[in-house]
Amino acid sequence: MDGYAGKFLDVNLSTGNIKEFVIPEEVYQRYLGGRGLGVWLLFNGLEPHTDPLSPENVLLFITGPLSGVGIPAVNNLSICTKSPLTGAFISSSLSGNFAPKLKSCGYDGLILRGKSPRPVFIDVTEGKWKIRDASKLWGNNVIRTQELLSSEVASVLCIGTAGENLVRYATIVSGEHTAKRGGTGAVMGSKGVKAIRAGGTFETPIFDKERLQRPASSVKEMLKRREEPLRFGTAGNVAVANQKGILPTRNFSMGSFDRYQKITGDALRSQIKRKAIGCPGCTLDCTSEMKLATKNTTLRVKGPGYQSITMLGSNLLIDDLEAIIRNNYLCYLLGMDPISVGGTLATAMELCEKGRMHLPIHFGSAREIGPLLPLIAERKGPGAELADGAKSLTDKYGYSDLSMVVKGMEIPGYDPRGCFGQGLAYATSPVGGTHEGSMLVSPEIFGIPVSIPGQTQAGKVELTIFAQNMFSALDCLVACFRGAYNLVTVPSWVKKLPRSITGFFATQTPSLATDMIDISHYYQAVSFVTGIRYRRGTFLRVGERVFNMEALFNLREGFTSKEDALPLRFIGEPLREGPTSGK
Repeated sequence: MDGYAGKFLDVNLSTGNIKEFVIPEEVYQRYLGGRGLGVWLLFNGLEPHTDPLSPENVLLFITGPLSGVGIPAVNNLSICTKSPLTGAFISSSLSGNFAPKLKSCGYDGLILRGKSPRPVFIDVTEGKWKIRDASKLWGNNVIRTQELLSSEVASVLCIGTAGENLVRYATIVSGEHTAKRGGTGAVMGSKGVKAIRAGGTFETPIFDKERLQRPASSVKEMLKRREEPLRFGTAGNVAVANQKGILPTRNFSMGSFDRYQKITGDALRSQIKRKAIGCPGCTLDCTSEMKLATKNTTLRVKGPGYQSITMLGSNLLIDDLEAIIRNNYLCYLLGMDPISVGGTLATAMELCEKGRMHLPIHFGSAREIGPLLPLIAERKGPGAELADGAKSLTDKYGYSDLSMVVKGMEIPGYDPRGCFGQGLAYATSPVGGTHEGSMLVSPEIFGIPVSIPGQTQAGKVELTIFAQNMFSALDCLVACFRGAYNLVTVPSWVKKLPRSITGFFATQTPSLATDMIDISHYYQAVSFVTGIRYRRGTFLRVGERVFNMEALFNLREGFTSKEDALPLRFIGEPLREGPTSGK
């Protein structure tokens, strides 16, 4: 079948055996790749109630049919496993060039089973695969690890010390890019794997190269004309979120931050020199590089995006932009999810206020956060109990209403009291509190692709179902959700309609509104690559099929509809001020 290598590399770390695992063609057709193949493999190959950090868990690295065929914004890597943070299915997306490099080895994905008796890294280069000793790599941060394994023909992904020490929200990093959510880095660390290096010469077979040029050219042109305000990366969204009353502030007890101007995209640009960093072949400058002065030198550091600024900033009542940049950079170096770090610290701060915990941190304590982060990554001292996430703290100390989590995962930086559709998506997401599986905040708050009212329930069930199915299908292509901001469109005449009109159609006739959404370049591209004709309906049904299998996976693990709920703060504690007052 065109578009695929047709096989996975299956590595048993306990025995050292490596073999090829062939995926049936009908499975490719029904699940495409990425998240879809991930949940199919886990549902059919993982024993129920497996401990996520045990050797019996499986860690998957999966490409998609469009990986490496020359189309930007569809080259992410899906990292799938059973999450140590939630106990549910997790698919975490990693940008950069690792997915095309892995596919160039002649594999659609990599399966890691068992546990190595010593630290190792997986080397899939020069047409060979080997399990190599990584004892000298263990203990290094993610930058040093990648430097030691750098190659002109290969790409590297790795974990930091947080993954080595099984921090339940540890990340996996490649270049400047991070697979943030769900603790996939802890699973990788539990298997004794520090890094994976991949690169080869395999070329993905394409069914119709000539016809593929049409959607490929369309995607490139749309990204050049992008509408998303990315002048400062996603940090440009801070001011809008504050204006709309959804900026997480003081552990989501408020929806606006009175000192927000100190942490906006404009402040970021005026205080720090930066340059844009995008994925290969993509014009979106999602990741920034900044110059940060220290006592002895000037470092080039990974800059914070919206989620890091809000969760390490306003949600902790911190307006010190330099401290936010430093702490975000530390999270990157150590391999920790800044969303979960910020959510966990905010919960701990409230527990300290109630006298339940005793830590040297409080809301607004910018200087105390930095020294605490390495302790979390190493599970030492006060960092040990913070390494298990916000829910573990309230399970231990009480006050469950203080952990802003869904299914155990800390929710990201959009307060759902100002965007009801996004709130419903949080609650019903199979992976827990994430925005990436629906992005309804985009039309509700940022007006992309059109504006719809955020603070109304009308039509939101239908819109949420559509958005979840659509983004599930896009995840099967391993598409970039930031790219989808610009590539999921509506006809130009619809964009010209007043917000009152688009809002009316979205809330009163949601099925008609969703019919206006154009995702044709995605399913046309996969059709021309694979030779299997996908229409809009069949493409969306792939997403629905995958979403439902994820829900079945969770049901088998003991989850019920009771877990499809928002934290009590959002349901029973109205905001007292700002645009979302009373909600």
